[in-house]
Amino acid sequence: MYDVGIYGLWYGRNYGSIMTYFALSAVVRDMGYSVVMVENPLAGGNKREADFPPAHPYHFSREQYDITEHYPLHEMEKLNDWCDTFLIGSDQMWNYTLSKAYGQSYFLDFVNDVHARVAYAASFGRMRYAAPSEYKRNVGENLKRFREISVRDDFSKRILEDEFGIEAKKGS
Repeated sequence: MYDVGIYGLWYGRNYGSIMTYFALSAVVRDMGYSVVMVENPLAGGNKREADFPPAHPYHFSREQYDITEHYPLHEMEKLNDWCDTFLIGSDQMWNYTLSKAYGQSYFLDFVNDVHARVAYAASFGRMRYAAPSEYKRNVGENLKRFREISVRDDFSKRILEDEFGIEAKKGS
């Protein structure tokens, strides 16, 4: 079992995301916690190293991180056996346009209440949160289950306060 499972866009082809997650995981490890990266639930679980070109970030990830097994969205609750705390962020994890394919998983809906949920430098990515009302209601319920939330921009702080009644810390 790991102390912290980091869920986010660490596996992407964006160098900013790659470096941000590398630094985040290093800081958490330097704090004395064991870290595992949560595999992308939308990726095919049968990828092998040889399936990726030499410069693909997959190779960097496999060298630098412990990574969970692949679980599709409907099986992510199995990750509760992997970690004590789940950390989401940093990035536009809560931008509805970008995250809707992940359902409520970026709001850590799969995490049992015995585990802590933490958001680090998360962002809604836009000045207004424009999700359908049922989805938004579920977001509010899931956000209230977080132990700590920090956001990276003023508008995300305002959205949390005005739309969901949640106080967040600003700063990344």
